[in-house]
Amino acid sequence: MYPSSSSSSSLLLLLFRITSYLLIILLICHNVNGELTTIQRYIGINRNKKGTKRFTKWLKKYGFKLNKYAKIQFDEKHGMHCVTTGPIGQEEELIRSPNKMLIPPKIPKLRKKLRQFTEKERLILRLIYEVRQGKKSKWHIYFTILPTMEELYHPIFWTSTEFRYLTNSYAYHNLMAKLKLFNKFYDRVVEANLFSPFVNMEELKWATSIIESRAFTIKKLKGKHRLNNKPFLAPLADMLNHDPETEVGWKLGAIDEEDSIKKDKTFFRIFALRPYNHKGKQLMNNYNSVLSSIDLLMNYGFAHTDPSVYDHLPLQIDIPKTSKLLEERKMIREFMNISNSIALHWNTPIPTDLINLVLIIQMTEDEVTKSVDEEKLIIMESEEHLQSAYELILGTLDNLKVGYSDTLSWDNEDESSYDQLQKHRIMYAKRVVKNEAKVLDSNIEKIKMLIDGEDINNNLHRNDNEEEDDDDDTSKEDL
Repeated sequence: MYPSSSSSSSLLLLLFRITSYLLIILLICHNVNGELTTIQRYIGINRNKKGTKRFTKWLKKYGFKLNKYAKIQFDEKHGMHCVTTGPIGQEEELIRSPNKMLIPPKIPKLRKKLRQFTEKERLILRLIYEVRQGKKSKWHIYFTILPTMEELYHPIFWTSTEFRYLTNSYAYHNLMAKLKLFNKFYDRVVEANLFSPFVNMEELKWATSIIESRAFTIKKLKGKHRLNNKPFLAPLADMLNHDPETEVGWKLGAIDEEDSIKKDKTFFRIFALRPYNHKGKQLMNNYNSVLSSIDLLMNYGFAHTDPSVYDHLPLQIDIPKTSKLLEERKMIREFMNISNSIALHWNTPIPTDLINLVLIIQMTEDEVTKSVDEEKLIIMESEEHLQSAYELILGTLDNLKVGYSDTLSWDNEDESSYDQLQKHRIMYAKRVVKNEAKVLDSNIEKIKMLIDGEDINNNLHRNDNEEEDDDDDTSKEDL
């Protein structure tokens, strides 16, 4: 049986349409790949000694200023960075970036489409827009000194290999939440159809990591500025690496009050609040004095070897639903203003809320009734009840430590099969987990001290003094 002429025509028409669709898809893929190749081709090409000269020339052309006793240099260990060539005094200006060269969180002619995005997201999209302009953008040379995707430690680029080293940690949950938000952001960018060709996932990851690790935000107390309380990129200023001990000042606005209304007379400036007394010292910035290890990892892609006072472990503790007089126990918790979220911090006393909550959970029915009647926790001063609460908290923390012990057991694994980028990412993942474990260990020690009847506050005060002495010695040696 042979097909009729009409069915043959239909078949040919179907084949023609399929072929046409395939050609269109191939063409789109070709254009996207070609465009992306063009976009990424020049990123980072001047991250070398010759590029340092080109970048310095560009800075001079557009009115940037670096302290006269500082210079930009490049080496394999630190990349492109700023170092002193002589002494720089206290409150001296280190860097000046002109207002016209600060990249703002907006895109010309796309204001309506950008309304659905946050200020930070708009800045990410502005970066993509400018990078796609190539040499047409006045920031083209600046983009050539930015790191490539292959050089970034930011966890947004991590694979399952690096994720594995965060297992059972608070950082792991933070990272999963961050990636979930990023994926939603990407979906909104694609749906908004802002650019042609559409924004690629890797392209958005790169721009996001650049903004999160390099953007500035300043809330001015006096005066007005177009970027007040908004994120922006400041070329040259973003070259300074983070040091939590560095003391700097940031200013956004005019140098003289009479110039405050003139856009070409305003700047973003960084000042040294402590002097640099020696030649060859790297100029440093302090991104934020209240950053935890997780904050550093999630936004900047690195972490320090020791926890800060802002490192913490959150505990979500509820009164068991099976507890007798449950509503009354909740009532006690409420009039004592005990939060559902309690955090364990590094080198600070055990939270009073945690101890009191455990006391509420452990109380007998008679004690609950009496506490409700008197509107106070009647067993708060009972040594017997406190000892019982300490024991329960200690057991809970010991159970948490088991999870960290399993994760930290990977510390001795062979990493020879990993490339240098993976090794650095894994190193920072391990640091964050170790810092969480240190926070947990410090609280376990504090609970044991309470059980033994020792004065935690005196011990903590002594430790703080010891650390301050060490810091003072280090600072003097560095200066």
